[in-house]
Amino acid sequence: MDSLREELNKTSVDSVRLRLHFVMAQQFLKNGTPDSQFVHASAALKLAINIKLPDNGEKKFYAGSLRLIGIYYRLKGDYEKAIDYYLKTLTEFEILKDTNGIASTINSIGLAYLGLNRYDEAFKNFNQAYQYDKLLNKPSKVVADLTNMSYALLGDGNRPDSVYREALRLSILGLDLAKKIKDKQLLISSNEAVAVSLFNLKRYDESMVYQQQALKLAEELHSNPLIAEQLYLIAQLYNYKEDYNKAIEFGLRSEQIAVSESITPFYYDIYNNLAISYGKTGNWKKAYEYSQKVNVELDSTYKTQIAEQLKRFESERKDNQIFQLSTENEIKEKQNQLLLTNNQAAKATLQNNRILLFAAVGFIILLSALLYVLYRNRQTKIGYISQLELLNEKLEVQKDEIIRINTILELKALRAQMNPHFIFNCMSSIQECILTNRIDDANLYLAKLSRLMRMVLEYSDDEMISLDKEILMLELYLNLESIRLKGNFEYTININNDIYADELNVPTLILQPFAENAIWHGLLNKLDERRLTITIELINNMLHCNIEDNGIGRTKAAELKPLHKANPSRGINLVKKRLEIINQQMGEQVATLNIFDALNQQNNVAGTRVEIILPAIYI
Repeated sequence: MDSLREELNKTSVDSVRLRLHFVMAQQFLKNGTPDSQFVHASAALKLAINIKLPDNGEKKFYAGSLRLIGIYYRLKGDYEKAIDYYLKTLTEFEILKDTNGIASTINSIGLAYLGLNRYDEAFKNFNQAYQYDKLLNKPSKVVADLTNMSYALLGDGNRPDSVYREALRLSILGLDLAKKIKDKQLLISSNEAVAVSLFNLKRYDESMVYQQQALKLAEELHSNPLIAEQLYLIAQLYNYKEDYNKAIEFGLRSEQIAVSESITPFYYDIYNNLAISYGKTGNWKKAYEYSQKVNVELDSTYKTQIAEQLKRFESERKDNQIFQLSTENEIKEKQNQLLLTNNQAAKATLQNNRILLFAAVGFIILLSALLYVLYRNRQTKIGYISQLELLNEKLEVQKDEIIRINTILELKALRAQMNPHFIFNCMSSIQECILTNRIDDANLYLAKLSRLMRMVLEYSDDEMISLDKEILMLELYLNLESIRLKGNFEYTININNDIYADELNVPTLILQPFAENAIWHGLLNKLDERRLTITIELINNMLHCNIEDNGIGRTKAAELKPLHKANPSRGINLVKKRLEIINQQMGEQVATLNIFDALNQQNNVAGTRVEIILPAIYI
């Protein structure tokens, strides 16, 4: 590093200085001195703006310097500012069509979002980097991307098991690929990611298998720091398994290696874990002994940090002096050039007469005034443009909010139309039981209806409810209709085993109108073997809901419709409108409704089949 400083201090060639500043910034990043990294990256950035290199060289250094500054802010914990620089970097790499730079920068953005605990945005960026690295055939980076996606899904450790299962799937994919490329470092990190995913699923025994595999790989690499780390992690896992004797065994092995190799960063965690283990076994003397070591390590760590800060400060002070000196040299050179120019101009002016001198002075004054007016006008225009852009942004936000509110109101209006329609049909069924002197059925119907109505009213303001609640309301309704049809009606609800009904959201009362339509228009006009089958499957992350009856079919039902005094069904049309609004919200055609004639083996109409396809929306 000293040789680079000397070379930088000697040269005045901008292109050479640009490269030296950039290389020194990279070196300081590796050495862990971020402030010096920032100084040299900023100097490289300034030179890249002012000079011209062949083959867009200055643009490459410009993009690279922006990324180094972004890394500096991320390491300092200023993730928002880091993201600003990363986005500028991404724009430059996209102009250069540098796919490697694009992938690396997107991955850096994901790391910054991970630091902000904005896990969904982190996952999105890691996923984009993963797609680029797959196209670039960079298997090592693909493994890292899969591991990062896994940690983004794990988040703060307070997520549904379905998310942890997806994190486990991604980490296993990364592990399989790491096995193919036979990179032991990647195999260790991938095994750790799988172990953490299993730990969050409380599958401690399986987690231990992968953690043990990571230890074995570290031993094969003969890397004492990695061995000490894996022993510590296994000891920590045994603590969670409440096998404290094993935790002590592995903790002591970790301590022995860390102390013999002077791996001081591990001391605090190892001592703290051993203090917990001894405390759980009732060995208070040892627990106290390791608690004291924890306190000593805290004090030692604090002193070490102070010493490192002083060391970094001294190094950064030298770098700042060099940077300041180089800047002063540049200013002096420009001042000398300006002085030489002025002297030459003065000599030329002395050769002219006084009239030309006054004319030149007058011209300069007029030109300065004109330039000043133009400058003020330009600044005023820039101010107006900024204000207009800000107003346009606010209007766009307000427009989006109005559209969102209108959509919600439209959905609520449709729900308000469905509920009275549904209640009217239920009351018609009670009236029919009373008119046919089935008083017991009417009482039972009313009891079940009251329970159903409580649920309908409870979720009346909710556009979406969990699938298990939707099925419960549907079963209550079908029970009511079974009472009305006096036992001559069978229904079946089949849900695939891979569906967790309490983890999926569906529009409220989306299935009931079709079950109602099947009973009133398809099965009511049939005298025997009335069957209704409802099947729910999850295919390619889409929820397929099939409602099939063995009624008289759509054509015959249409012929009989004019003979009925009851109001025509409006539920299906309302559901269609709700599906249209869902598609508008999603921005694509994801929710569909199809109605078919069910045919028997003789190809004759044997009922009606309704297919509703909805996007799988997890709670």
